[in-house]
Amino acid sequence: MVIARTRNPTRRVHPLSHTDTDPCTHIDKLHSDKAILVSVQLFKSNPTSSVDCGKQCNLSIYLSIYLSIYLSESVHIYLQRTVFFLNPIYLSIYLSIYLSIYLSYSINIYLSIYLSIYLSIYLTIYLTLLISIYLSIYLSIYLSIYLSIYLSILLC
Repeated sequence: MVIARTRNPTRRVHPLSHTDTDPCTHIDKLHSDKAILVSVQLFKSNPTSSVDCGKQCNLSIYLSIYLSIYLSESVHIYLQRTVFFLNPIYLSIYLSIYLSIYLSYSINIYLSIYLSIYLSIYLTIYLTLLISIYLSIYLSIYLSIYLSIYLSILLC
C-alpha cells in the first residue's frame, strides 16, 4: 500500500532555498556528510512513515552528529590501542633487523676507514714518542755501561 504525499499549501519555504523544495532535500545539498545523506534517503524511501519532514531532518542531523562522535571515538580508541601495543612491537622488530644490517655494513666499512686513519695517525705519534723515549733510555744505559767498561779498561 503506497500512501502518496500531497503538498501542503500552508507549508513555508525553507529559508536557505530559492524554490519551494523539501527541506530534507535541501539538507542533501548543504551537507555532503554520508551519515546525513544515508539517513535522509532512508526516511525518503519509507513512504509509509508517519513522521513528517521536519522530524526526519532533525533525526537525520542527530544521527549524523551521533555517527560522527561515535566514529571519532572508535577511531581514537583503535589508534590509541594500535599505537600503544603494536608500535613498540613493530619498532623493536624493525630496529633489531635494521640495526643488525646497518651495523654490519657500517662496522665493516666505517671501522676499517676509522682504524686505518686512526692507526696511521696514532701509530706515527705513538711510535715516534715511544722510539725517542726508549732510544734515549737505551742509549743512556748503554752508553753509561759501555763508557764505564771502556774507561776502566783504559785506566787499568
